[in-house]
Amino acid sequence: MDEAGAFSYSPESSSAQDVRRLLKTIRKKNLIFADWLLLNGSFWLMHWLSGEHSNLAPYLKLFAVINLMWLFQLLQYHRFRHIRLEPLFLTLKNALFNAGYLLLATAVLSVFLKLSGFSRYHVFGTFVLYLICDISLLLAYRGVQAPSISKLFRPGKRKVRRNEPLLVLLADLGLLFVSFFIVHLLKYGTIVPNLRAGQALLIISTAWLITAKWTGKFEHKSETNVHYAQAPYIKAFYISIAIMSAIVFALGLFQHSRTVIFGAFVLLLAFELPMVYIRVVGRRSRQIEHDIETIDQVKSYIKQHELPIDPGKDVVKSPAAASLRDGYLASVPGVYRYIAEYLDPATMDKSRVRVLDTDVPYNISTIERQHLNLFVNLTHINHFRHLNQYFLQVHSKLRNGGYFVLRSERLENYRDRLEKRFPQVVATFIYTLHFLWHRVLPKISGLSALYYTISRGRNQVITRAEIIGRLHFCGFHFIDFKRIGDNHWFIARKTKVPAVDRNPSFGPLITLPRIGYGGKIFQLYKFRTMHSYAEYLQDFVYETCQLDDSGKFKDDFRLTQWGKVMRKYWLDELPQIINYVRGDIRLLGVRAISAHYFSLYPKDVQQLRIQFKPGLVPPYYADLPKNFTEIVESERNYLLAKKRAPFRTDVIYFARALKNIVLKKARSG
Repeated sequence: MDEAGAFSYSPESSSAQDVRRLLKTIRKKNLIFADWLLLNGSFWLMHWLSGEHSNLAPYLKLFAVINLMWLFQLLQYHRFRHIRLEPLFLTLKNALFNAGYLLLATAVLSVFLKLSGFSRYHVFGTFVLYLICDISLLLAYRGVQAPSISKLFRPGKRKVRRNEPLLVLLADLGLLFVSFFIVHLLKYGTIVPNLRAGQALLIISTAWLITAKWTGKFEHKSETNVHYAQAPYIKAFYISIAIMSAIVFALGLFQHSRTVIFGAFVLLLAFELPMVYIRVVGRRSRQIEHDIETIDQVKSYIKQHELPIDPGKDVVKSPAAASLRDGYLASVPGVYRYIAEYLDPATMDKSRVRVLDTDVPYNISTIERQHLNLFVNLTHINHFRHLNQYFLQVHSKLRNGGYFVLRSERLENYRDRLEKRFPQVVATFIYTLHFLWHRVLPKISGLSALYYTISRGRNQVITRAEIIGRLHFCGFHFIDFKRIGDNHWFIARKTKVPAVDRNPSFGPLITLPRIGYGGKIFQLYKFRTMHSYAEYLQDFVYETCQLDDSGKFKDDFRLTQWGKVMRKYWLDELPQIINYVRGDIRLLGVRAISAHYFSLYPKDVQQLRIQFKPGLVPPYYADLPKNFTEIVESERNYLLAKKRAPFRTDVIYFARALKNIVLKKARSG
């Protein structure tokens, strides 16, 4: 398209050439002035064509409203800023929308300001005439040839529109109805609409449907910007208000309550915007790379980072002890002494030792694979969004048997700082909110996406048990931890390839693999009483804590505080009712145990156990054994008796268990 060309036909007359040269001299500010003249000229022309008017005041008010809306449109959208650069169809489209928006905005203000005393045909005629004159002016200003106009009428490619599921559309329509009835209730004190209100609801639904189609607010978009995602809903709100105003104004439906009509759309928008925000935040979180938290993801990660065979020990040319003590760890001498308790830096070459202070994964990725004997990171692991991925990355940089030293911030530090600044009650309240936000919320499915999107994983509250569990999950063997200053320091060693056989659980309701009838594994439902990743520490806890008199692990640090209370009153056992209904367990029977715990039993008791289903109430409460040996003997006697007389044995044991629970307050601990 030749922008310098004139809108004329060939052969061109001299007068037409003069007009073209005149139009070419028009600048944008003159174009704006010409547009304003066309608008007002159309208004007064329609005023003259509509006949004599006895009262001029209503038309002057209408004239002021139209000019106010025209000025708002001009300043808001900068209509003529890129008029020479944009395609012709876009120029004409903008002219059409400009006239339409002015008409609807004028109708809205007329309804709200209760303007009357003028002809509605006058208003509609003004904007139709203004649109025709405006298009003619724009075509002349751009200098468009006839072939360019013909392109507007050629069929183009249709865009394929991917729509949201029908459920989304129906849900939004339901919100519109809810909004209408709420406003109707607030206005009239009743939720039941009369005939007039029913007609208003029908008109409102029509306006909603039209604006939903125009704005495409239900189209499926992979939008991760909240403002962009909410924009169609805000536009739909404005257009709906405008359409309703135009309908009320054009048809004279002033008998309908404007509070109900417009309030319904206001309340609908108040419902929609938070929902769109949550949806976008969730979508944004799904697009962010997730942490490695399943066995399949671990295997995929290891496959992408295939580890070479460890070449063995190197000749120590320059011991790392001096560099660590006097250089890298000079600011934290306690950490060096702690490391030296478990390994000898003098036997490591300093080229095989790396000390960083970073939470940027790229700084770790540059290290050669399986190169290090010792890796120390001074940055708190509480600031790593993808903690497992970070551990696996370090795992790939260490040689077999290499050491990993990491640092974690104590939760108590935050509480101590609060107690110094605020009274005890206020500090406790803030601390509780902090714990719920940074500890509880990340563990709840559905809400964790919201947490990580907002916080980016900073200042997470990570317990000691979870850290140790994650280390074992990622192929490390935990050695020790120690409080140094205000931090916890951990030492772990790379001992195996992270090839775990189960996925970690996070939510309050968990399933645990247990050995059932016939030796088959079934999933036992329980409420969580342990920290996340605790299931990977059973062997470690057994090696370090052994068993107490009740046959359970002694000083089990994996238990949470609320978990101890739940176990004391059997609250954690309640979900086992699901297993009872499904037939995995019976009312009375030996406790369902894990494969590791099962391996501690003698072979004869193992064989007896798999001949019967586990139970909700174990024989433990009937005999009250004092240690693991007595527990095994109690179960052996129960199972042998049950083998001889199943029903009689269960009745006797259940009665004795009920007596001990009620009278002797027997608890599982």
